[in-house]
Amino acid sequence: DKTYAVSEVPMIDDYLLTQDSLLSEFGEIVKEAGYQGTLHAYGAYTCFAPDNDAVATWAVAQGYASWVEMPKEKLVEMVKFHLINDTLATSTFVDGRLASPNGMKRYLTTMTYLDEDNNAYIEVNRQARITSKDNRCDNGIVHRIDNVLTMATKSVYQSMKEDLPAGKYNIFIEAVDNSSYVEMLQQPADSSWYTL
Repeated sequence: DKTYAVSEVPMIDDYLLTQDSLLSEFGEIVKEAGYQGTLHAYGAYTCFAPDNDAVATWAVAQGYASWVEMPKEKLVEMVKFHLINDTLATSTFVDGRLASPNGMKRYLTTMTYLDEDNNAYIEVNRQARITSKDNRCDNGIVHRIDNVLTMATKSVYQSMKEDLPAGKYNIFIEAVDNSSYVEMLQQPADSSWYTL
């Protein structure tokens, strides 16, 4: 009838739900997606946790009033994309790909930048800034981020055609269009990875 605690350091799920009030929505998504048990077990994880504002913005961008309305499969995918089965402190980050893939078998990237006041910050996947780093838990590290990370949806070819500044790369685009690489670069973003 007694409970013994071996550590006051929380597990990642406890940290999300009780230690950082800005991460409570992501903590609830972890529960709904069925990952609370994983993030409460001993292990070595890195969690890039989007804050509550980021979660709300993401849900609206997906066409929902709230994440609560979203199908469980989408929540599972979201959690897996933000979770790495390795403990990665920011001191181990390099500008480029992280050492281990996330739960979707994708490698996230990091880059260090300077803001207008010359303060360094880290950006993840060119989508989110780390706003609170290296929060130690008993089973890993939590980095709070200000945006939800999402997978690429465009092929390299689509991105080249749609995202490059108009008129600036016309010769290059024409060269690619007249090459044998067009079919390869049109592969879906989830099946092949290329750098152009």
